[in-house]
Amino acid sequence: MRLTVDHADIAAAVGYAARTLSSRPAAPVLAGPLLDATGGERLRVRVFDYGVSADTVASAAVTKPGRAVAPAGHARGSWPADEYATGQRAKGADARVVMDLATDQFLVITDTTAQETAR
Repeated sequence: MRLTVDHADIAAAVGYAARTLSSRPAAPVLAGPLLDATGGERLRVRVFDYGVSADTVASAAVTKPGRAVAPAGHARGSWPADEYATGQRAKGADARVVMDLATDQFLVITDTTAQETAR
């Protein structure tokens, strides 16, 4: 699965769905949201725990459709990556935060060309 989603949109969708996540899921696969990018230009975020479910969508540019269960991740979420990206933007770099689902890591992608041309 490969897609581009606005940070605010994905944060809102996952935040909405995560409210229904159980701290003690019946099965490990229910510990994180299902990210579904198979229905066109959107990312569907679903959470299910036998008694409660949540389902929401965010606009996305999908280049490779797919589905994945996002790992529960670190208690701080993506904050360290967001803080680093904010610092890079303050220095003039074009920085964005992405999540690598295979490794359960948030990555900061920077384009230093914008910073170098400003010099």
